[in-house]
This record gives sequence, structure tokens and C-alpha cells, in this order.
Amino acid sequence: MAVRYAAAGQHHTRTLELASVSTLTVSCWMKISVDRNDFSTVWSIDNGTSDYISLKTNSDGTTVRVLIDAVTVASRAFTPGVWYYVAVSCGASSGFMISRAAGAASFDVDTWTTGATTLAANLRIGVAADNTAWFNGCVAALRVWVAALTQAEAQAEYGDYLPQRTANLWAAYAFYRAETLDYSGNNRTLTGGTGATATGGPPISWRGTPVAVAAEDFEDGTFPFTVSGNWTRIGTSPQAGNWCYTSALIPDNGTTSAVVTVPPGCDRLRFWYRVSSEQTHDNFIFLIAGVEQFRANGPNGAWTQTAEYTVTPGSTVTFRYSKDGSLADPVDGAFIDNVEFYSSAPPVTPVPLPAKNNLNSGPASNRVTVLTSGGTNGTAFTEIVGDVMFSSTKHGASGFSAYQVNYPATGSLTWRYAPPAGDVICARLYIRPSGDIPSVTPLFGLVGPSGPVSRVWLDPATMRLTVRIGDQASGLQVVTTGTAIPTSAWTRIEVRYTINAAGSGTAEVWTYLNADSLTHSDYVISPTAVWSGGKPQQADFYLWTAATSLWVLDDLAIGATKLGPAVNIAQLGSVSDSGAALPIKARKVRAVGPASGVETVAVARSARIRQLGAAVESSGAAELRPQKLRAVGQAAEAGDPAGVAGAHAHTLGCVGETGAAQLVLASTGPVLRMASEISAALPVTAVKVRHVGLATTSDGGQSARAVRRRLLGVAAEMSSSGLLTRIRKRRVGQASERSTVERIETGFLRTVVEADAALPITPLLYRGGPFTGVDGPCRTWGASLAPRGWSVDPPRRTWSASHT
Repeated sequence: MAVRYAAAGQHHTRTLELASVSTLTVSCWMKISVDRNDFSTVWSIDNGTSDYISLKTNSDGTTVRVLIDAVTVASRAFTPGVWYYVAVSCGASSGFMISRAAGAASFDVDTWTTGATTLAANLRIGVAADNTAWFNGCVAALRVWVAALTQAEAQAEYGDYLPQRTANLWAAYAFYRAETLDYSGNNRTLTGGTGATATGGPPISWRGTPVAVAAEDFEDGTFPFTVSGNWTRIGTSPQAGNWCYTSALIPDNGTTSAVVTVPPGCDRLRFWYRVSSEQTHDNFIFLIAGVEQFRANGPNGAWTQTAEYTVTPGSTVTFRYSKDGSLADPVDGAFIDNVEFYSSAPPVTPVPLPAKNNLNSGPASNRVTVLTSGGTNGTAFTEIVGDVMFSSTKHGASGFSAYQVNYPATGSLTWRYAPPAGDVICARLYIRPSGDIPSVTPLFGLVGPSGPVSRVWLDPATMRLTVRIGDQASGLQVVTTGTAIPTSAWTRIEVRYTINAAGSGTAEVWTYLNADSLTHSDYVISPTAVWSGGKPQQADFYLWTAATSLWVLDDLAIGATKLGPAVNIAQLGSVSDSGAALPIKARKVRAVGPASGVETVAVARSARIRQLGAAVESSGAAELRPQKLRAVGQAAEAGDPAGVAGAHAHTLGCVGETGAAQLVLASTGPVLRMASEISAALPVTAVKVRHVGLATTSDGGQSARAVRRRLLGVAAEMSSSGLLTRIRKRRVGQASERSTVERIETGFLRTVVEADAALPITPLLYRGGPFTGVDGPCRTWGASLAPRGWSVDPPRRTWSASHT
């Protein structure tokens, strides 16, 4: 597809936001449809008639030149009726033009060694800076970069309507239709183009997918479509090239026809024709599916291109010439040339399921396009209709949403998808309406190979959803939701269609007023119905904007199973005591009974803290090493301390021994000073030792419960003891668990990685030795054994006993 300029005033323009530029690249496909034998302009970037860079033809109408401020720096002779790819790259001190005819095996290259600085105020397509030298031809896939592309980069842009390089891309006009849309995502829409039409384009792809175009210039005897009848090729006065197609010689009252079958994938038709006949009596007649569209007659008629006609693949179009009974020149007849069948919409490569898009890349007020909708957003949409923009209104902690900017109008975001093997297709969307919706509007729809299957409509009177068959608000209603969607708040909607190969099935709708909840606010299911359109293969999400109301959409998704919320949330069940670790997905909120509390201090252990890698969570706990228990004889109670052997110990600084426990501060804990290692044992105060019975030695390990751990970021490695913190422990009653969840925010955590397996539990080593008991909670502090070191308890009031 391409845009066709055929008269003065049909050009497109755009005001540039650029100042003086010395590096610039423009590429496009172009075809000279009619040799005007005069100057004509394909494109121009200029600040008037004396400061410009442009691609023009010479006065002969066919020599295509690059002009910089009226100086020709490169030129090539082009053949009318042939598509050419042309790229012009201007650097600070040199430049080049590459060109290649459709079907040619290589590029032609022209270079120059001068630079140019242009005040880039305007972009004009199809006309010169002074609004003269209009172009009688076609343009497709025009792109502008504010950079000097290399020859390899320019050649890489040859085969597709959409740009391959996006860096420094200023604008991209696919011209797949007679349109003004900028496909770069920069929202630089063109103006003008009145009278310009769509026509068959160059032999290139749309995002790598071949474009369905069947064009015939009759230059050889093979056709891209099926033709029957008695018309024939002739080399007399063609519209372009050397051949055209003409009606057979017929007598008075005779009729001759050429019947063409519309090729697959094509729904539009255009062609050139001329007639030489008796005025008002002998006629050229054009028919679609047997219905006459127009007729023409008269002597020595000029070549004329038709309007764009809508056709149906597999149907027929008829070119007919008939004579009446009056005298006429037997060589009169009708002639056609350059017949073009094409598709009205770009081809689409179906996306795999599931497809999800959170629209988070933004920025706000930039257009959402096929190119800008993918990447970090998720699955790119296959088609976007309307003026859809990123909005700073968002669902969740960051990102953007989408809305239709112009009003009153409807926009849509579409995924064409590969239908799953089963009968189920599901969709999810988050919606936030604001203002009063003025009329019944679509929110979601499915399309099959033969047309619309269903639409979900929003009723403005009740703000409830209605599922209907087909695409009309007056279509057969199958089910209506029971809960109204609130304004100025996010609501999650989930839909599930189950439609078998015969078109029979149900529709289900879940409404979540608490948008990220696992518990729905409303659920409805339709009775079994027969749905139109065939098995769905396209999902449409609609946006609506009026003068004082609109809605925005976010976190869109489709899949073969129900999607759930956009955030990961663990489903909470009943409370049970087990050794299995639960997946870490969201914080659980428990409802607890009456609590009594005591104040104590958690035991401190010296630990070596290592830099943690990626955390995983599993339900298994590592076994502890077996404890070695000593056999102890009968112990008597005495007030004398037991003897202590020499041992390595850390000198903790000047320590005075008292009978009072050191105060533990919740904020800092005890301060350990610089330590050194000596061989002398520190003195031990008397402790109270209880009478202990006989003990046996056992090598059995104690069981351990699994725990959950989170990766809290990067940790430094150190050997110091962690600070003691005074905590309050609660003795809780019966606990019940509810499904309320809180969104997990980053808070003060650097990086949180969520996984489905628990970290292994590091075994603890228990040393054998005398047993010490303490009645009740007490205030104490101390350091346990560290790797390759010793620990000591601070002075405290206790009792001791020696070994017996």
C-alpha cells in the first residue's frame, strides 16, 4: 500500500521542531506514476526556497536528484511505473544517495564530499517549498532520522514499512493507507493530503509479514489473479509501461467481458481505464459481484484512475464493453491497466498466549503505537486504532496507563493471537472511569475469522457490564453483571469465554472492586448460547473519551486460562502448624486473639554474614548435625566454682566484674571494644548448678522447622556479633487467618527477589558440657561461639557446680 498524489494540493506537510541540522537521513519508496515532463518534488526539508535539502525530478520528469540549496549533488534516471527505494544520508562533510528498483539485485550508490547545514523548519511530501512542482506518483515508508546513517544502515531499511533503526528517529510515515499517522511513537502527525488516495504499494513487508497485494501491469502474460473472458493484452497506448488490457473486437449489439476473481487477503481494488467509443451509446461498464458500479463512454478518452472499491476475497469483478445497434467504429473499445488488489489493513503476525501489557514505559502524553507498545511494557499490540496516549494515571506503584485523547471518540488496543488448542479464551483489564459515561460504550470484544463474536458493553445508567453476541449494543444479551463499577477508583474485570468448534458456549465475568484481591465482588455466567464469527482469534480493548468523562485502562492481558491480578498474591488458607515453608508472594495479615506480653531480650549469637546471592525458597529444612551428649555422674550442689582449663579468648577491653546484670539497650546493645586473642582463661564467677541425674550420650540430630527467607539486598561480610534488641513477645490465643493482603512495596529494602523455594537452614553446632539452668526470664547478654573463636558470658548472679 502507498499514498497516491495525482494533482496539485494533495501534498502532506509537517512543521519541524528542529533548528539547524548538519546530519540528516531520509528514506522512502517512490514511484513516478505519470511523467509530467516537468520538475516535481518527492520530499523537501526546508526553511523556504533558499535553504533546503530535497529529493526532486529534473525538468525531464524522470531524472531524480538530491538538491542541497539548489545544487544537485546526486542524480539517477528512474523509469515511470517502477517502484524505487531511495535513501539520502547527509553528514557534516559528505553524504550519499542509495537507490534500488523493486526486483533489482543490488543498490546504486552516489556520493558527494560537501556538507550542508539546513534550518529544518518544514517537512513537505509531494510538493516543493514554494508549493509548486507537485508530484504525480506514489510514496510509501517515508522516515526521517536526525543522524547520518551508514550505507549498511540505510540499506537495512529497504524491506519493511516500519523502521528498523529507532535511534535518532524523528518520524516514520508508513503510508499503508492515505493516512497521516506517525509510526515512530513521537506523535508527529502530518497535515494536508486532501485528495490523496491509497494505492498498491512496493513489494515490502509489514513487520516482516508479506503484504497481500496483487498488482497487474500486463507487461507479461502471467497474472496474479484468475481471469476469464475474451479480453486480451495490447501494446497500444498503455497507461504506463508497454502493455495494457483491452476488450475484444465485437459487432454491433455485442458484448465482451473480462471476469477477475478477487485474490485471498484483498478487500480493496483500484485500476486505470480509458474508453474510445460512440458518445452515450457504447459503454465500458464495471461491476462488483454482478452489481454495476459505473459506466463510461465517449471518443478518445484519457486514462483515469478509479476510486477505491471495497471487494470480498473470492468474489468476482467484471470489466465489460458493449455496443448498441447503431454505426460505430469497429476498433473502438475499453482499456484497463495497472489493476491493484490490496488489503485495507496492515498484515498482522499473531502473538502467542498469554499476552500481557502493563503500559509502564510511557512517558505520559506520548502516543501508544505498535512500535512503542512492546518491549518493557510486555507484548506489543498488533493494531492500535484512534489517538491512544500514555497517561500518568496508573494502577500500582509506578508506570502509566492508556486513554483515548480526542473526543468524543473510541480508541482500541488489539491483539491478534494464535487460537489455543482448547475452547477457552480469557481476558483481564483494569479500568478507572472518571465522570459520567454519556452512552452505552464497548469495553472489550472478540473477533473470529468471519466477524465479531461478542462485545462486553458498559451501561452508563447502572455502570454494570452486559455481554452481547456480535458487535452491536442492540445484539442478543446473554448476561449482565450485578455490581456497578465505581468512578475514580480502579476495578479489575476478568472475562472467560468457552466456545467450542460449533460456536456454542458460555461467557463468565468476574468483577473485583478491590482491584488486586483474590476474592471477587461479583460473578456471573451466561447460559449456553451460539456465538457468531467463528472461533475467536482477536481481542479488542476499547477506550472512550467524551467532553467531561473518560476511562483509562491498565494491565491488559489475554490467555487460555484465567489471568488473576497483575500482582503476585498468595492465596491464604486455614492456619496450621507444619514444617513446610509457604511461597513468599505477599504479606499475610492475621487476626489474633487477646495477647499478654512479657518483655525480654532475644539471645544474641555471633555470626558471619556473607554476601547473599539469589534467594530461593523451598519447603525442606536442612538437618542439624548430631549433638554429642556427655555422660554425667551424680552432681552435688556447692557454692564453689568449677575449675576452668586455659582457653583462647578475646580480650574485650577493661571489664569490671559485678553481681549486677548489665543493662541492655534496645537501640545499641552492649558495646564491644577492640578484641585481641590470648591463651588465658577469664575468671568465672560462681554459678548455681542444679542436681542432675544420669545422662546418656546420643548422636541423634534434632529436627528443624523450615523457614522462609527473603533476599534483602547485598550484605557485607563481617564477624561481629549482631546488636541485641529488646523485643516484646506476645502469648497469643487462637489465630484465624483472612485473605486480606497488602501490596509488597520496596520500603527500605534495596532489592527483593521473590522465588518459590526457601533457602537451606544452616546447621547449628551444639557443644557438650555442663548444664546450666535459670529460673524464669532474666536480663542477660552474651556472645555464643563464633567460628574459630571463644565466647564468654558476662558476670551474672547464678549458681555453679563442678563435674563429678
